[in-house]
Amino acid sequence: HFPCSLHSIAFSMRDKSMEPEILSGDIVVIDPQIEPLPGDLVLIRVIHADTLVLRKYSRAPAGGVVLLPTNPLWEEIRLTSQEWEADVRLIGVMSERTTPRRA
Repeated sequence: HFPCSLHSIAFSMRDKSMEPEILSGDIVVIDPQIEPLPGDLVLIRVIHADTLVLRKYSRAPAGGVVLLPTNPLWEEIRLTSQEWEADVRLIGVMSERTTPRRA
């Protein structure tokens, strides 16, 4: 058992952007009631691209947000404060991850 709100969602990862920390097939729980802190994994919706993105949340030194993949082959996303406010919707923060048993 782990703490989560009634509005939490769970899904299975289907890409490799967060490997090796999160593998394809891992179950990720996202809680919309947690405020992100640097180092948290966040799920966001990029409005102009109509895309969901899971990345490690960080604040940029000059303001804004940096979203880092744990897989070095994937690009980081840098957003100004204005872009973060206008073009991104924070879905929530990862509260749990589980790896299903592999046969």
